[in-house]
Amino acid sequence: MGKAGLPVSPLAPARFPDLPVIDGVEFASGAAGVKYQGRTDVTLIRIAPGSTLAGAFTRSSTRAACILDNQAKLAQGGDAPDGAAILINSGNANAFTGARGQQSVDAVCAAVAGALDLPQGRVFTSSTGVIGEPLPHERIVAIVDDLARGLDAGGIADAARAIMTTDTFPKGAFATLPDGTRIAGIAKGSGMIAPDMATMLVYLFTDAAVPAGVLQQALSSGLDATFNAITVDSDTSTSDALILAATGQGAGAPITDLESDAGRDFVTALHGVMRDLAHQVVRDGEGATKFVEIAVTGAADATDAHRVAMAIANSPLVKTAIAGQDANWGRIVAAVGKSGARADRDRLRIAFGDMVVARDGWRDPDYDEAAASAYMRNQDLRIAVDLGLGDAFVVRTAGHVLENAALGSLEYAVDEFETPIVMVLGHDSCGAVTAASKSLESGEMPHGFIRNLVQHILPSAMSPKLPENPTVNDMVREHTRQTAIRIIEQSHIISDAVVEGKVAVIGVFYHLKEGKAELVFSSQDLTLPEEKNDTQNPPTQALPVVVKTPPRVVVAENLD
Repeated sequence: MGKAGLPVSPLAPARFPDLPVIDGVEFASGAAGVKYQGRTDVTLIRIAPGSTLAGAFTRSSTRAACILDNQAKLAQGGDAPDGAAILINSGNANAFTGARGQQSVDAVCAAVAGALDLPQGRVFTSSTGVIGEPLPHERIVAIVDDLARGLDAGGIADAARAIMTTDTFPKGAFATLPDGTRIAGIAKGSGMIAPDMATMLVYLFTDAAVPAGVLQQALSSGLDATFNAITVDSDTSTSDALILAATGQGAGAPITDLESDAGRDFVTALHGVMRDLAHQVVRDGEGATKFVEIAVTGAADATDAHRVAMAIANSPLVKTAIAGQDANWGRIVAAVGKSGARADRDRLRIAFGDMVVARDGWRDPDYDEAAASAYMRNQDLRIAVDLGLGDAFVVRTAGHVLENAALGSLEYAVDEFETPIVMVLGHDSCGAVTAASKSLESGEMPHGFIRNLVQHILPSAMSPKLPENPTVNDMVREHTRQTAIRIIEQSHIISDAVVEGKVAVIGVFYHLKEGKAELVFSSQDLTLPEEKNDTQNPPTQALPVVVKTPPRVVVAENLD
């Protein structure tokens, strides 16, 4: 049974994870009787001096006093030279309580500041539970000293349970980076779950050393793909908060640049923890029996994709079809139409898992209603919708090596299909580039046709533009850049199209785990000489990127 006496969600994980200790963070939980008797309902978290903080909060116009107080404090900066503390209570949201709400926040913060010898401006509070009832803060204040004496670095699991309200299971997630840096987080959330940050209470901790501004950037960049991409009931709460603390007590080097290898690794791990917790909240949705992923592609932009996904996810008709295990894909068509996003009706594609049920604006010829209904009986479902506004012409080569066949394919796409973008797509940990790097280290070339690949990559791996002691990923970025330039240099068809503003050539480095694309080259960055001596048309200085709608994108990508 869950904390509130409710049956545990059938979608719950098998067990609470063994979260690592984060040096510089301590927890204590206790029973104040805020609303219920006989259960822990208050958690105190102490964060070591020298830490930094970042946060995200609900944008509700009726947000609680604790949210307004936290926002005002973080607006003064995220540094905590003397340390910081967070106190969370469940059972009462201290929302819609008028001036008394702030009085309760002040009383609790003053008690915590006194017990831990902290500035009151570095004490943050969260309240979750019933709305509209005064917070009996005196009950919380009465146990603050006991909580301070009971602080324990290993108390995070108890904290995860203490912050629960209608949750049926405690939620935790963690990640450990190659350099030993640790990230751990806990969350609460079950009802009133819809995007607008943060849709729940979330507390994340890391022993990484990260300046406050950089920490906030790392946190904010992951919100749209995690906590702002989930919904249970389309309602946003008044008290939702996310606070991230970095103690700087780990073994890893300080992270001052999120574009560095260490920065990218940290962001990937952090966002992974955020995504895990967001998924757990959905799996604990009030009355939830299924976990549904909505994937939208072929949209005009990310905003439209998000709009369509939420229209499907929040549609009562779609929800009832899913609950009834009914493969009624027509309701998805209706949700797409009502979303307001642009879509091509005659190219719309819908799939349940790997099963295409509709394509090209019509029922798929191979549609099997019995098979689709069988799929809908699964607990975990994936609904994929392509809005039909774009397509891609893909040329795949190992290590995006540019040879005659690949270049000819690119020219065909630009000349025949009038493709407006040619993208050279490299990715992290590329096998072909790794082989070239090993050849440089050993002085030996590989055998067979792999040798040919390495020969094409070595100029990039030896480029003077590389940093000192370059990593394989540094080499991939440089090779991606050089390949994009060579496409323009070697193909007069493509170079003419670039000069005329008909096509843009770009190089992109793709982070596989994070799903993030990093621009490393654009033909806009080049000054191309005019091949024809045309006095009326001087050399192009800044070439425009022309993107038509729907776009056709040529991708020259890694295959390894």
